[in-house]
Amino acid sequence: MKTEITSKISKLKAKIRRADGKRVTYWKVTTPKPGGGRNRRFFKTETDADTFIEQQSIQLANHGTAGASMGERLRADAISANEILSPLGLSIVDAAKHYAKFIKAQTGGTPLAKAVEMLSKDRETGDYSATYRKNLAHFLKHFVEAFPGKTTTSITKEEIRTFLRERCKALESRKSYRRAIKTLFSYLIKNHNLTADPVPDLEKSKGTNETKYSVEILTPEACSRLLHAADELTLPSLAIGMFCGLRASEIERLSWSKVNLSEGIIIIDATVALKTGSRRVVPIPEACKQWLTPYAKTEGAVHPDKFLELFDPVRIAAGFRPSNARLHLRLAEQRKKEKAPPLKAWPSNCLRHSAISYAMADCGDQHKVSTWAGNSPKMIKQHYDAQATPSAAKAFYGILPTNPGNVRAFRAKAA
Repeated sequence: MKTEITSKISKLKAKIRRADGKRVTYWKVTTPKPGGGRNRRFFKTETDADTFIEQQSIQLANHGTAGASMGERLRADAISANEILSPLGLSIVDAAKHYAKFIKAQTGGTPLAKAVEMLSKDRETGDYSATYRKNLAHFLKHFVEAFPGKTTTSITKEEIRTFLRERCKALESRKSYRRAIKTLFSYLIKNHNLTADPVPDLEKSKGTNETKYSVEILTPEACSRLLHAADELTLPSLAIGMFCGLRASEIERLSWSKVNLSEGIIIIDATVALKTGSRRVVPIPEACKQWLTPYAKTEGAVHPDKFLELFDPVRIAAGFRPSNARLHLRLAEQRKKEKAPPLKAWPSNCLRHSAISYAMADCGDQHKVSTWAGNSPKMIKQHYDAQATPSAAKAFYGILPTNPGNVRAFRAKAA
């Protein structure tokens, strides 16, 4: 083996004539060059040439042509890199592999805008409500706009964390944005071979082990104004959300075939409760029965299309801001000129929060409430207990239609 390696190296004795006319003897050593060709070195003595040949032979035997031809600068860089990595228990090869993977990630992937487009098309074909798709598109639109040159592999966890901090001052808003971004990357991992999930965990509040959870409920007076302002299109969804505490996404998928007024129950199966995926039975309070009875059907969707547009006049009539921001600005300016009191903000998820809070004030049993609310008893106790008083609960469950079967007048006025 050594003879074979040595045969690749040649040594030649020669003489040259210097400028002063004196002839000088030198030794020329030729070694193989990586990728083909030869390198040549010149020595004044045969001893130096032989020493170099021996070194090159060892390098060739251990590392091949590339190792034997390593230049002094590359050799110095390798030594410096090894000094940096060795205290960490890493080798130069480890560092090179890691950096190569990093560079590959930076240059590959799918543009974020394209990835969002792929997700949107997927959600159009699935069993997803129009409201869900609209909200998802809203959050991801701002996310893509914040990172115009990023791809699904170049975006980092720290960049997303910074985006959430700067974009969302309120915790609930931050959770909504993170949920949408998480949906995007979970879809890519499942369907498009994305290997890494860059979405950070939700940051926890300082001084506590749990994130803040804001619960705002409607007063019995506000609930009464809403119910009496509603019409045949909006009242069923409103009453079920307010008295039975179904999630908005569950009401959107609810069929009248699951609403049994004679038994006083609503069946929430896995096709409706996509968030939990578990079946539960929700009781219908007596007040809710009276509000629903004139409009109950045997089949068909409970929730109408474009519900938010239909519900905005109801909110305005009850003293709350509409969901349409432009409409709110026009009304605010108009009410200011008329010196009318400003419309109140619509509390987030207030119908469900009100239903659970008044139920806790009425019975005080978090285990009983949790069975139909679709939350754990611990969460019900922690977030909904003492949100309302027993007297307020009595007033809440005493809200009845003043003229049962005839709450349609508001839609005519609105028109």
